[in-house]
Amino acid sequence: MSLTKIFTFICLCTLVGISCKEEKDTAIPHKYNFYVGTYTQKEGHVDGKGKGIYDVTLDIDSAKITINKIITDLVNPSFLVAVDSHNILTVNELSPNPQNFPGRISRLEITADGQYRKAQEAGTYGNAPCHISYCPSTQMYASANYLGGQLIYGSVNEKGELRGDLTEIVFTGKSIHPRQEASHLHMTLFTQDGSRLLVSDLGADKIYVMEVDPQTKKIAPKPLSIFSCTPGSGPRHFCMDKDEKMLYVLNELTNTIVSCTFEKSTGMITKKAEISTLSSQAATTKLAAHIVLSPDSKYLVSSNRGENNLAVFTLNQSIPEKPVYVSTDGKTPRHFTFTRDGKYLIAGNQDSDNLTIYEWATGGKLHKKFNVELPTPVCIVEK
Repeated sequence: MSLTKIFTFICLCTLVGISCKEEKDTAIPHKYNFYVGTYTQKEGHVDGKGKGIYDVTLDIDSAKITINKIITDLVNPSFLVAVDSHNILTVNELSPNPQNFPGRISRLEITADGQYRKAQEAGTYGNAPCHISYCPSTQMYASANYLGGQLIYGSVNEKGELRGDLTEIVFTGKSIHPRQEASHLHMTLFTQDGSRLLVSDLGADKIYVMEVDPQTKKIAPKPLSIFSCTPGSGPRHFCMDKDEKMLYVLNELTNTIVSCTFEKSTGMITKKAEISTLSSQAATTKLAAHIVLSPDSKYLVSSNRGENNLAVFTLNQSIPEKPVYVSTDGKTPRHFTFTRDGKYLIAGNQDSDNLTIYEWATGGKLHKKFNVELPTPVCIVEK
């Protein structure tokens, strides 16, 4: 064989190899694993149909959901957080009943063979805990009781087990809206270093900045600073940018987002701007639910119950501009999350029992991919 033919043969083999590699790469399945918290019984605001926490796999390519396991023996696990690959913390959002059984925090353990068991349980000194957060740098967790105004916090050991240090801090307050007759704590969030904890009080129109001692794992009972929202606004959820210099507060009752600067050393929050989340005039049935920064920190996304949509805001020098709206193809969108790789967004529709999956495209655009059925989804956490 001549040198020319040998060279041509080698080139063809190389091209075929590249082509096969490209075909192999594009054939990689897009599968994502999630935990989905649900309501399991009827409450005043929801008809819970779930059976617990669902361990699911979403297959983007085939537009299907596979329920791998359902973690039962849990009542209303409406919010959850993964401590590590072996432990999950969840609240059990229980309201008062004739026995006055309080809300609970449960630790779920994932065993070596992939099974789940409820390993520990603790009371929250009150009712309707609706949120829980975890700080890896301090191994501390914090929960908010919607009824009772209690901030609950504690820590875990190296194995992820709850220590016996559960503590409560009680807040009192009220405001001008009929739902603001008392303090209603709704969310907690640690700063990355664990030195501060932010807490929203929907009932008192306040954001409390608490001082945390990472060494003793104690939180000072009095706030380091207090940010007062517009009376009647009802701060529900919030998020911070990666540098923790901007704070975005989502107000449930007025359906607005307040953009604020945050000074971690002093805990001071300063309002910069405010914008509506709605596409039309507000009504009592329109209630903002959740807010998240996009993976590239260039956009804000919020969910609107009543209008049943997601609002996507472009950030201009950290201030959100007029949003673009995308239907959630369901009723009462609550929690939503971006996949860790930033390619997709998963939204849960509480009252239509379905998840809606979107592709997150360049320019802050959401392209709907498909819907899947799941009963009363409330919280979505990627595994």
